[in-house]
Amino acid sequence: MPPFVVGIGLIVLFSVTVPILPSGGYVPFTEDPGQWLRFAILPSIALSVDAAAGLARQLRTSLVGELRANYITGADVRGLTRRRVVFGHALRNAAGPALTLLGYSIPQLIGAMVVAEAVFNLPGLGKLGLDAASKGDIPVIQGVLVTMIGLVVVCNLLVNAALLRLTPHAKRQER
Repeated sequence: MPPFVVGIGLIVLFSVTVPILPSGGYVPFTEDPGQWLRFAILPSIALSVDAAAGLARQLRTSLVGELRANYITGADVRGLTRRRVVFGHALRNAAGPALTLLGYSIPQLIGAMVVAEAVFNLPGLGKLGLDAASKGDIPVIQGVLVTMIGLVVVCNLLVNAALLRLTPHAKRQER
């Protein structure tokens, strides 16, 4: 489900029906960390539900395939504990496609951030870009876009570094 639908549902559930969290607004972290966290919970959940579902589905599919591999059977026969086999061997090999999917979902999360900031009335780059677009302020729009593109590039570099660290055989070259 798109983040704005999840966000509206969360507001109805946790701010209207059972009023335990604020529906929107912002308090700086340095002013009141507890209140900042209360304002950040609903937008964080709204943004992460879609990405988390895709990551969980990809990780499960990869893990099921890895657990059927011959080296897992060999590790079981050698007497390794199931925990060591799953976390030490299978999960390490199965996490690659899920990390790749995370790299693909970062631009979607940044795009959804614009909508989430509008739904939860949060100040941020998305709201700044939206306000600048409505006023026709081209330099601000360009600055927001360059910042968001830089954020996507840095996040994808971090995902690639994590993939190389997780799967060292990926950097080996065949001769």
